[in-house]
Amino acid sequence: MWRKSVSCLFILVITGSLYGQDVINPVNPIIPSNPASPINLKEDSLNFKIDMGYTQNLQKAIELLQMDSLNVGLSNLLKAIRIKYKNFHDDRIEQYNDIELFNFLELIEKKSTPESDKDLIRELIHEMVNFSIYTQYQLKIKNMVSNEEYSELHYRLLLYCTILRGDYQTAASYVDKILENNSNLLSVVSLKASMLYSQENWIECKRYSSKTIELFPEYAWGYLVRGICNKALGQIEVAKNDILKAIELYPDFAFAINEMGVIYLNESKFDVAFLFFKKAFTLNPSFDWPCFNMGLIYSLAAQADSSLKYFNKAIEINPNVLQYFKRRGDVYFDLKHDYNSAIDDYSKCIVLDPNNALYYYNRGQANLYINKVEDAMYDFTKANELSNNYVGAIKGLGDCYYQKRDYKKALEYYNKTIDLDKKFDLAYIMRGEVLMNLNQVNKALKDFDKGIELNPYNKFFYADRGNVYVYQGNFRAAIADFNKSLDLDHDFVFANQRMGDCYYFMKDYTVAMVYYSKAIDLDTTYFYAYNSRAMIYLERKEYELAVRDFKKVISLKPDFDSAIGNLGWVYYLMDDLQNCLDYSKRAVELNPDAFYAKFNVALVTLRLGNFEEAKNIYSMYCKEAKETKQDVSGAINDLRDLISKHIMVDQAKYIIDNILMK
Repeated sequence: MWRKSVSCLFILVITGSLYGQDVINPVNPIIPSNPASPINLKEDSLNFKIDMGYTQNLQKAIELLQMDSLNVGLSNLLKAIRIKYKNFHDDRIEQYNDIELFNFLELIEKKSTPESDKDLIRELIHEMVNFSIYTQYQLKIKNMVSNEEYSELHYRLLLYCTILRGDYQTAASYVDKILENNSNLLSVVSLKASMLYSQENWIECKRYSSKTIELFPEYAWGYLVRGICNKALGQIEVAKNDILKAIELYPDFAFAINEMGVIYLNESKFDVAFLFFKKAFTLNPSFDWPCFNMGLIYSLAAQADSSLKYFNKAIEINPNVLQYFKRRGDVYFDLKHDYNSAIDDYSKCIVLDPNNALYYYNRGQANLYINKVEDAMYDFTKANELSNNYVGAIKGLGDCYYQKRDYKKALEYYNKTIDLDKKFDLAYIMRGEVLMNLNQVNKALKDFDKGIELNPYNKFFYADRGNVYVYQGNFRAAIADFNKSLDLDHDFVFANQRMGDCYYFMKDYTVAMVYYSKAIDLDTTYFYAYNSRAMIYLERKEYELAVRDFKKVISLKPDFDSAIGNLGWVYYLMDDLQNCLDYSKRAVELNPDAFYAKFNVALVTLRLGNFEEAKNIYSMYCKEAKETKQDVSGAINDLRDLISKHIMVDQAKYIIDNILMK
């Protein structure tokens, strides 16, 4: 309330925003005032033509007052304000500037007010034309503060100047001096409440807001502020009563309506809360916090597009509220998986608050997701510098080294994370992953066990441990873990895939097929499931179906070399030698270590009748295989299959005896 800029003072008074909403929400920042409809006033004097419809600025208003003489002009201004009070129920006005200006104007009218005091007030209003001389005027008043009889007025004028100039520290000292002499001055008591509000001193703020209600029982703002204090102090039902009273006194009080929505939002009564926020925004479309709160409700419901719509509107109205960017960044990160946009929003948070470790941590997470590992490392390091031993940031550095495949360094950071927080479940899981890569399987299992012990409701943890059991060949134990994952989420695609893998390895292709097909139904872009199902079709010699699934894999992931190589082999079994050769060569280009595909190239070359070329290819690939200790038994078996079918028997025997087994 008391943070109004000087340029707003007369504009607000003249245009009808006396019920402005500048109280600072404990959750929300300063809220802009509701717009008021224009008021058509009859002319009180020939030259007093102040437009009540937002078109006249401060200088013009003062000039008109001066043209009609300041005395008459101020008298007419007071009449205008009184008419506006009547039209807008402004017995509920909230802003200190407005209340005190009204008080000053009344003092000018009162016969009991000394002329010297009237002159001071007239001079203050006169000087509003030139904002640059407020300091001089304040010094002038200070020099005149000598007569104790008039000290209250002098301090009030000084207070008024300091508020207009934005000097709130000095203003606070004047507030206390005035209240020592007159504890029943509503304008200053409400200003004191506002100052305490800004400091989040809820107990004292509640005391002063209660005082404003004692002084003015119809004071909607007083009930609102006391209600927010009660809410902050955990007295929710009392807070509701106060805020509802504010709304009863002033049914269009958008700020109070928003606060009522906040209470219901905190109680997870989202439908009711949304109605309050919607009404507040309808009453005042320039009110950013209802927009933000509606966006928050949609984000909690995982409705990303609707959430972004309202967050964007809140930012459009007020582009300097850090929390708006933070929450929008979270939607981009968690719901849209648009990590670049999340990075932009977290970066904006850092600009607004460069010393908050959380925003560096959030940005680091987003950078890591798009493989900007160096940027992520910078952010996590910065977060840890700002908040020493920031456990999440230390774990994030471990994730960076894990992504760089520097497993020893990753292990160092995961160990440090666990030393700092022995209940950090994900740190155990990630350390287990590192230990698996370091081939320390038993230690890895202990970490997975610990992670599950700490968090038995995380489907990914069971899947991770299940993978270890698959690696060990303990398929029954793996199935139990994947089943646990599916108990937690029946639609967990990865767990369905791995269940299928377990049954595939146990050669129970019928059951494996069920799980692979389920994974495909859940995610038609999940190429691993198509590839696995194609392998079953291959085992069953259902070659056309195998070709269909392998081609689907390649359409989804064109660089999946094993699918390409296996498709080539299916074509070989279908006697489509040219397609076999083409796909086998393509697999080798993608993966020079795909020796199965290399020997398929050699085999098809032989089948096509190019014996000399085939010998050279077999010799080249056999040499490479021996150098890298690759098994060539598959190539030998393929040639023996030719011999058994009486196809190129002599040539096949020659290659086996003189190249592959030499």
